[in-house]
This record gives sequence, C-alpha cells and structure tokens, in this order.
Amino acid sequence: MKPSVYKHFGFGAALVVCATTAADAAETDAIRTAGEILRIALPVAAAGISLGKDDEHGFVQLGASELIAEGTSLLLQEVIEEERPDKSDRHSFPSDSAAVAFSAASFLQIRYGWGYGLPAYAVAGFVGWSRVESGRHYCFLRPPEWPME
Repeated sequence: MKPSVYKHFGFGAALVVCATTAADAAETDAIRTAGEILRIALPVAAAGISLGKDDEHGFVQLGASELIAEGTSLLLQEVIEEERPDKSDRHSFPSDSAAVAFSAASFLQIRYGWGYGLPAYAVAGFVGWSRVESGRHYCFLRPPEWPME
C-alpha cells in the first residue's frame, strides 16, 4: 500500500464503521454496539495515521496515552464505585470507553492538528453519548446519596 493511501486508511476505516452502524442507530443495542466498535476503531485509526506518517515516536506516545487513560479509568472505577443506571455493577464513573476514545482524539489533535482532531472528537463524543444512551453511564456525576438523618 502506498504511503499516501496508507496515511488515511485507519481514519477512513473508523468513518466507514460509523457510517455502516448509523442505519441501525434508532435501537439502543445498535448505538451501544457502534460505540463499542468506535471505542476501539478510533485508537486503531490514530495508530494507523501515526504509522502512515512514519511517526514512530507518536505511535509510542499514543500507546502510552491509551494505557494511562484505560488504567486510570479502571482504577478510579474501583475507588469511586458509582452504580450504573442499569444497575449491572458499580463501575459507572468514569467511562473507560470515553477516556480511551478522547485520549486518541486528543492525541490526533495535538500531534497532527484540527484537521485530524475535529473529526476524531466527533467520533469520541459519539462514543461517550452511546454509553449514556445505552444505560451504562450517567451524563453527569450524580450527587452522593447522603443519609437524611
């Protein structure tokens, strides 16, 4: 694959995934599935863009950023123990899906500019919204349930 084609392959793949899942976006399951796919596709696209630009240092930075975002989110979920809206567990806050997606979007914007960052932020925003829409997260941090005694 030529470098000029390879350069935009990863980002194009994320957009194709978004377009193919948009047809079923009326159903919560489809929205949740699209969010889960894009949660992975955005960092993969960012890695593809870095490799396409022969930016090995950026590729390593992206990997470190993604590991820190995921690790911090998982650690905070264990400490905060916010119950999910669907009552499935106590890992509602923060959203590790949104953290990973916004980490990749921030990487693209800071490293390569708004031409890459703005569409990536739109995809990351969809990932965050999909988590709220599917009942896995709140759109805000609920106040603690203090005893009224």
